[in-house]
Amino acid sequence: MALSKHGDGLRYREDLGTLSVYEQFLNHRPVFEVVVDNEDDMLTIYVGKPGSAAVVAEDNTDEVRGEMLIKTKGFAAATLHEDPDGAEDADDWIPNGVSVHVNGRTVQRYVYPRVAHLLADLFVPRAVQPEAETAGGDEQ
Repeated sequence: MALSKHGDGLRYREDLGTLSVYEQFLNHRPVFEVVVDNEDDMLTIYVGKPGSAAVVAEDNTDEVRGEMLIKTKGFAAATLHEDPDGAEDADDWIPNGVSVHVNGRTVQRYVYPRVAHLLADLFVPRAVQPEAETAGGDEQ
């Protein structure tokens, strides 16, 4: 996945332990991370502020993940990837010479149409809801 000429796009960064980490760029700036935990059978997509994936990778507990990342309603898909070099040593190796990995295009298809909403969830505090009006109507 490459960035557009304007510096926008989702780019795979690295695997940190069991986490696959992607960065969402806008105008050549990394604005948030997209994280998929490969140990999660559902491959749930999480988002977090830049740097949050490294913190979660050090202590991948539900508590730390809940503090650092926002769980989305999206899911990545796993696909097969040719990996002939040293594949026999990998835990997820399949005997016909391929290994399982997260398909970045499924992550991209979930994130792209939701960039504005994901940014708002990460960086803009929710407005305080006004208290409900009293049931009796106007009081003076």
